[in-house]
Amino acid sequence: MHGKTTPLKPIAYHTYNGTIIFVLVLGLKDMSPGTAYSCLIRLHSAVGKFSLINLLGTSWLGTTATGLFIAIPDEFGLRPHDYLASLYEVFAGQGLPIRSGISWGPFLCFTDIDNHVNFVGRTINVAARLAYSPNNPGCFIHSAYLDYAKGFAESKGSTLLAKGSSVTVLGKKHDGAGFRCCALTHEDLPVITSVIDKPMPRKYSDPRHSTGIILAYDLPQFSEGDESQIRKRVRSLVDTLRGLRENNLSARNAEMYFCPGGDGGLLVLPGLRQEAVELSKQLAQQLVVESEYKDRPISVDARLGVHYGAVTLYVDAAGRVRPTGPSCFIADELIADEASKNAGLVFSNALKDVISHGSGAFLRSEFEELPLLTSGPADGVLRFTPRRSVDGEFKHPLVEKLFGPTSSWQSGKLE
Repeated sequence: MHGKTTPLKPIAYHTYNGTIIFVLVLGLKDMSPGTAYSCLIRLHSAVGKFSLINLLGTSWLGTTATGLFIAIPDEFGLRPHDYLASLYEVFAGQGLPIRSGISWGPFLCFTDIDNHVNFVGRTINVAARLAYSPNNPGCFIHSAYLDYAKGFAESKGSTLLAKGSSVTVLGKKHDGAGFRCCALTHEDLPVITSVIDKPMPRKYSDPRHSTGIILAYDLPQFSEGDESQIRKRVRSLVDTLRGLRENNLSARNAEMYFCPGGDGGLLVLPGLRQEAVELSKQLAQQLVVESEYKDRPISVDARLGVHYGAVTLYVDAAGRVRPTGPSCFIADELIADEASKNAGLVFSNALKDVISHGSGAFLRSEFEELPLLTSGPADGVLRFTPRRSVDGEFKHPLVEKLFGPTSSWQSGKLE
């Protein structure tokens, strides 16, 4: 299939078996806004011209807050490991400190809320875990891909795989004992450890900005379960997020910027601030319902972080406008720790006046302050969440404050 002039197009709600190469820019969230923007522009500009993408087409690219991933269906008949060394050469040539994770298995294609195709599934999550591992020396390759690659004839790429050392990479609690992987380091690939300043393409030198509500949502383990469950949940979630905008007049008339992120994502609604609480309630309600739309053995607590601020807009390799910058990272980090997991809904200090209706007494009586984060983009940002009941009647703090007792929630009598 190397000679195809017209790449295969992803089919919405079709499950593919294939390879995921998940790429992130190391330390992007801790960079200055200008440097982070420059890195994303260089990353997408470089990958858009890469030989592998010329064969696949940009519709097989996924965007994340700190990088991108490449989905490579088996139907293309490609050996992804043959492109790995040259991919790192391209990124090193752009002065980008890249880390990646590679896995193989099923993933679902779907049409996301911005009407662009996107991908979801455990295979993508595993590749992401490997890429984000603090112990990643350059590239972690999951055993599922190594087993898959054994079916190909020997090549330069298979020689590269043979050089790697065998390691176990720890993931999250529900990942069990970890992932058996092959580790590639700077001795095997052109891996750099920090950003090297390089010029951006001139047309991107003056970034666009927008200001508004930033909603970061997370549905842990959303991609667990069988194929039919995932397909149903994805359709339901997309409808929910589209409905959030369509059912609110202010939001309907505003532009919307979106950045997907595995079992979650970022929504930016420019020009809105006073609507933050109402929109958050609407989305939170739907996320709680979505969390329960799973098999009982899969336990999930929906989380929603709400911030207000300016974002930087950039165009990714597939021509999609995406938001980035410190405000996006703050919203995401608001729900990154154990305290936020228990809280469910977290507002930043930037929305303090809105959620308190201008009353300090109301804020103290109805909301509680969460512990300060001590590292990352949200370091020192005040966080507030609805106070929890002590009688144990409510299923989740987020439901508790916004929607009433579990009994009325389950019976559909939400106010």
